[in-house]
Amino acid sequence: MACMRCGRETQEGQAFCLKCSHSMAAYPVEPDTPVQLPRRSNAAPPKKPPRRRVPTPEERVITLTHRVRHLTVAVLILLLLVIALAIPVVQNLTANHIRTGQNYTFLPASEPTVPVTEATGQ
Repeated sequence: MACMRCGRETQEGQAFCLKCSHSMAAYPVEPDTPVQLPRRSNAAPPKKPPRRRVPTPEERVITLTHRVRHLTVAVLILLLLVIALAIPVVQNLTANHIRTGQNYTFLPASEPTVPVTEATGQ
């Protein structure tokens, strides 16, 4: 009898394959039954990618310090940009702001439109 997993010949009545420890009772095969086993390839098994090196705590501190510096510089540049753009906007708003009493102009009157009478004294 042959193991269904690895194809190794086993003795009759064995519960497990001695090579791959596969359960023989899980896939029973009658004696003298033709079984087609998978072909074995002589190719090497695929290699696992190498594991990344874990950085030491000192390296992590250096990396985080660099990140903090870069973020600080980026925030400062962004803040300066906002201030530089806000100055012209504020100047434009204050220049075009209509103050109370400035929404009309005075025209000098050449003649009074209503006759002026002198107040009578009591």
